[in-house]
Amino acid sequence: MLHFVNESTLIKEGQIECDALEAGHLKIAHRKSRVDALRNEATILQKIFKYPAQFIEAKDLNQNYLGGSQSFGALQIPDAISLHPLKLSLGMLKMARNAGAIVYSNSPVLEINKNNEQYSLTTLHGKLNAKIVVIATNGYTPEALSPTLTDTLLPVLSHIIVTRPLTNHELKSSGFLTQHLLTDTRNLLYYWRLLPDNRILFGGRGQISDRKQTHQKQKIFLLSELIRKYPSLKDVTVEYDWHGWVCVTRDYLPHIYHAKNDRTLLYGLGYQGSGVSMSLYAGKLLANSIESNILNAIPHTHTPLKPYPLHSLIRIPQAVAYQWYKFLDNKD
Repeated sequence: MLHFVNESTLIKEGQIECDALEAGHLKIAHRKSRVDALRNEATILQKIFKYPAQFIEAKDLNQNYLGGSQSFGALQIPDAISLHPLKLSLGMLKMARNAGAIVYSNSPVLEINKNNEQYSLTTLHGKLNAKIVVIATNGYTPEALSPTLTDTLLPVLSHIIVTRPLTNHELKSSGFLTQHLLTDTRNLLYYWRLLPDNRILFGGRGQISDRKQTHQKQKIFLLSELIRKYPSLKDVTVEYDWHGWVCVTRDYLPHIYHAKNDRTLLYGLGYQGSGVSMSLYAGKLLANSIESNILNAIPHTHTPLKPYPLHSLIRIPQAVAYQWYKFLDNKD
């Protein structure tokens, strides 16, 4: 039987201080036209999967959770955890070292070669040998690192802003009464939440290219989108922002598998922006696979990656898709 990693249990076992809060998740209908689909999704989760999701009507949502101009109802998912990902990563690093792992930072692998039954890994600072290699670099995987990954990954930028702390008046006028994780029903969805110090973290897809000018543009854009949702926050400012690569695969699924005809080169990547939780699960599966030589993953993830056609030109259809999704997201 498969068991997902329980982040809450892991955090407690490792005594990781990562601001964890089991507040649940609200998927919010950002337009009236999205309400019926969310309501149907709640029904399916309840009746078919026996999962305690529920649909929250607009009046209840605005009175007891959050207000704003784009809150027309919400699907409530009860078991979701918000946390500080960097603090979680540092906590996991400490746990790994306490368990005997040796971790080298600032030492990226540039090349992987295999001679007979042994791998040779070339890094910036030297070479090392290994009998088993796991590629767990997700959106930061160098394209030429291994032939088994050639043309299979699409790194996509994600961008996050964090506001200054909101005043009590701003909290009240925007209707922020909840600490739920929040997403909306866009194809290019936004994700946000109220942080413990009353700042708002707000994120979404970044620009196509990784350039300084485009990131500044995206920072301004995300703030304008936050204000569109909550017009009373028109005077709020951004104090922090950052961006990074998430990894999209051709079938929009994570893949936890091995190289063709070689079970000693494994990979876990392609989390589509959900890597904080899914990568922990993938790590557990990969560790069990190395120990038992049996990779018991979820069937759809336990398949080889498929290459993108015309991968060298992939940014062109990505740009077209972004414009199309933007059109759909603003259409009733």
